[in-house]
Amino acid sequence: MNDDAELLSKAREGDERAFAELVTRYQHIAWSVCMRITENQHDAEDALQHALASTWKNLSRFRGESKFGTWFYRIASNAAVALVRKRKQEKPIDDDEDGYFIQLEDTAAAFEEQLADHDRLSIALQQINADSREALVLAEVAGLTYAEIAVHQNASLSAVKVRIHRAKKKLADLLEK
Repeated sequence: MNDDAELLSKAREGDERAFAELVTRYQHIAWSVCMRITENQHDAEDALQHALASTWKNLSRFRGESKFGTWFYRIASNAAVALVRKRKQEKPIDDDEDGYFIQLEDTAAAFEEQLADHDRLSIALQQINADSREALVLAEVAGLTYAEIAVHQNASLSAVKVRIHRAKKKLADLLEK
């Protein structure tokens, strides 16, 4: 198994397999970041695809001041935030305009509970302002440090700490209800 530095070096030389192996190591968390920020599977897929293309295109710009995974998560986060902003400018389409509902019949109680928990979490996350939600997702899902989030959000370290603290408190309050 190659280390990140070796794979990065090969990818910079145009080795697509090395690039694929490198991003595969971080793709699951990048997907989670995109999913939590966009709150929509299709948008998360679009954001992740954009992040992968952007990462490949900009490999030469990675300076190595952080871990490759951290840099990739930032790109994914930026792609997701950009997509959310773009979607807010567009007119939303009613998901049930044709009257279709997916009914989950004969599913296990555990699956239904997990789905309900996910729905509660998604609804609660939507009620947190975008900067705080992004900071929380980057900290909890991507594992970025507060300092890395501050750089990413172009904010002070104390602002990031406040955003995450408030986001956690509001999320706990919303989920408690």
